Amino acid sequence: MKKYDLTVAIPSIRVQNLEKIYFFLERAVEPFSFEMVVIGPYEIPNVLKEKHNVKYFKDMGSPSRCVQIGSTLAEGKYFCWMSDDCVHITPHSISQCITLLDNTDGKDAITLRYFEGEGSNSNEFPMDYWRAHHHDDQKLLGIKNTFMCAPLGMYNTDYFRELGGLDCRWQHINFCTHDLAFRLQQNGGKVHLSPQSVAKFYWSWITADAEPVRIVHVQNDAPLFKEVWNQDQSQRIKIDYYNWVNTPSKWELRFGK
Repeated sequence: MKKYDLTVAIPSIRVQNLEKIYFFLERAVEPFSFEMVVIGPYEIPNVLKEKHNVKYFKDMGSPSRCVQIGSTLAEGKYFCWMSDDCVHITPHSISQCITLLDNTDGKDAITLRYFEGEGSNSNEFPMDYWRAHHHDDQKLLGIKNTFMCAPLGMYNTDYFRELGGLDCRWQHINFCTHDLAFRLQQNGGKVHLSPQSVAKFYWSWITADAEPVRIVHVQNDAPLFKEVWNQDQSQRIKIDYYNWVNTPSKWELRFGK
């Protein structure tokens, strides 16, 4: 039996936001239990070090590597990830998803619906947004029209590991999440949408800390996704769970050589 109902992995460079996110998670997950696993280069706030359900692992790798490391430390029945630019999590929204997954056979996942922006610029995405073919870069030979995407996903932890989790050849938390969701669906699993929007994030392509994400999107992640998924992938279901050890321990785009 797992120690917690849910593990939330957060690859983080904005540690000043983590105390607030912990508070959001408490309200969003109750009455279920959770642990927060932070992976990144900077120490977490002292107030979180005192929490029994918070873990910190120092790593300077890419975001995908950090989430994958977080999954190895997970003691929750279910596993998801969260961005550290989160500005709101809806109360009880995650507990609804736990209840939903409790009524599946363990091979389904949930898309934690979210939206981005600040103030009046914040708008929920249309429901069609979560369908793969809504996005031009996902209209590829190997991607079925029925596939759903889960950029913010919740999985049964054991099944996440069985599938191999994230393929860390994709460095940012974007295309690797689609790849995982598609492999799950190739294997007969379903991706459900969360009953309501779970989280709101402050995200902007124009901020300085987004520069590594912009670069890796163009130079590595988008081209690799097209190369892999523009062909039949029906036999590619499970990958090496420990693929993250083959990635650099220091993400040079963010932290230099």
